[in-house]
Amino acid sequence: MDTVERTGVDWGAIRTEYITGTVSLRWLAGKYGVCPGTVSRRAKREDWAGQRRSFVSGTQQRILEAEGSRQTERAARLQETADTLLTRVSALLESPEASTLPPQSLRHISGVLKDIRDVQMLKSPLDYQEQKLKIANLRAQAEQDRGSVTVTLEGTVKDYAR
Repeated sequence: MDTVERTGVDWGAIRTEYITGTVSLRWLAGKYGVCPGTVSRRAKREDWAGQRRSFVSGTQQRILEAEGSRQTERAARLQETADTLLTRVSALLESPEASTLPPQSLRHISGVLKDIRDVQMLKSPLDYQEQKLKIANLRAQAEQDRGSVTVTLEGTVKDYAR
């Protein structure tokens, strides 16, 4: 179907603006000079609201994926930097000059090593996502098991009589 019919209304533009935007059907009707009822009937017939929900959902998913990728890349760079720093600190401590380092320098090196350890203990966004999924799974399992509790006692009656 042609988006611009003999009436001169660009239905494709109206549909696209509704699906990809946040404006109302009534506002679009005013903007394009079309009766609000006509726009509403067409939107219902072609399920513009469903298409808008799908568009928003897909957009949100792409944003989350991009953010996850960005955080993963950042964590990888941080890890690489920590590894490089650890290599340099190790080389310094193994060098002949290490025995002449002042105590204050050794304290700084100790602080650097603690910082490297902290960086290496960081969890990636994927680790957090996996943890959230496990928690959701456990909650769903607990919800299914609600109302049915099985208790098994081992031993003899005398053991419990005390």
